[in-house]
Amino acid sequence: MKNLLFGLIAIFLTSCAGNAQTTAKQIGVNDKGVYKITIDEDFLKKILEEQLRKDKNDADLTEFEIVKDSFVNDPSKVYYILVAQNSTGSTKIAFDLELNKDNVFVASFNGNVVLRGTCTCSGCTRGCNPRHTISSDNEIDWYCTACSKGSTGCSKSVTASAD
Repeated sequence: MKNLLFGLIAIFLTSCAGNAQTTAKQIGVNDKGVYKITIDEDFLKKILEEQLRKDKNDADLTEFEIVKDSFVNDPSKVYYILVAQNSTGSTKIAFDLELNKDNVFVASFNGNVVLRGTCTCSGCTRGCNPRHTISSDNEIDWYCTACSKGSTGCSKSVTASAD
């Protein structure tokens, strides 16, 4: 009986240790229209480069920016994303942000995984930016903008939302 109880406790502790906790992290602030990243950029670099490696992309991310944009097919609706890119701009990875009532940008994580997924656009150095559109069934989808004139080869990779 004692061995059974010990075994059940061990299984419970092992299963709890494997589950990362979902947390909302402050990514930045809206300071009178100026978007400032407040989270440690080394943390962003680590988790986003880890995601890129899973997609067989070895880009070294050097620039991070909070971007406000509107849906191409509904310009009255705006959204915010964090975009990270390498030094040449040939790889960009983004994830959604929420702007709360205190003008703080937040994103939800499960351990080091962005819960709402990411979008990677890569291939050309001008254009090829991650953006959103609203589909015909009213879902929000990622897309990559076209490469600028003279550039070709933009490709998209999207990680599934985990929420």
